[in-house]
Amino acid sequence: MTRTQPPAPATTVTIALALLVAGLAAPAAAAADRDAKPAMSAVAEAVATADRFYAQRDFEGALLTCRAALATDSTAYDLWWRLARSLTDRGARATYDGAKPKAQAAFEDAVAAARRAVGTATIGAAGAKGDRPEGHLELAVALGRLALFKGGKDKIRLSKEIKTEADRALAVDSQQDRAHHVLGRWNRGIAELSFFEKTAANTILGGLPKGATYDAAVTHFEQAIAINPGYANHHVELGRTLLKLGLKAKARAEFETALACPVKTPFDAEYKNEARELLVKAKAQ
Repeated sequence: MTRTQPPAPATTVTIALALLVAGLAAPAAAAADRDAKPAMSAVAEAVATADRFYAQRDFEGALLTCRAALATDSTAYDLWWRLARSLTDRGARATYDGAKPKAQAAFEDAVAAARRAVGTATIGAAGAKGDRPEGHLELAVALGRLALFKGGKDKIRLSKEIKTEADRALAVDSQQDRAHHVLGRWNRGIAELSFFEKTAANTILGGLPKGATYDAAVTHFEQAIAINPGYANHHVELGRTLLKLGLKAKARAEFETALACPVKTPFDAEYKNEARELLVKAKAQ
């Protein structure tokens, strides 16, 4: 399996330089810059720096940038949800590399950061309390990843919160494609439960949510693709669900589309490997 290499050691130096430019470690330079143009806040500078790292698919750089800035301002919603996203990516990389303890620790940290984001969400220049989608989305994603490391009862218990947070993200912003992706996987996961797991869910949750089916999963994946058609993993998971429904030709088309998607994330190599393996399976059936 082709694997994306972790950031090179030089990343730490790059981060230090980025923080220096951002004004987080150079008061004199920041003061001089204020004479030349209106100053951005330290949080805004850190957000911009973290976004540059993330755009370069360097989630470790984004992670360290967010942590450095949060050490100064722990109320910054825009840093908390970005930290949660980068921690989830750290966990995903560890998962692909077979480092299970590191992956689980990263997902637990991501859940904690996402909860902080949800708790500090604000809207408007006056800082009025409100709701924003990113914290809910990152919490749903991190919980979904963490659930894979849990036993049956814990996994079922987490499933309720996963759906709640994904629904909340979409209630605030219906264009959150990753929230639709989470709900697609959630619906498929519930549909795949065994009789004993469904019995446990009835005991723990007081009954399974209604309408959780493979068809509902397909609908959510299709909505995710409508919003973000170039994201390979949307097509991989839609194809995987179509296979469950016995729709082999449609599944093959999704896997082929995934292979043709542009590189957008640090995990596209893994997504495309999954698409190749599933395409072979679909052709053999």
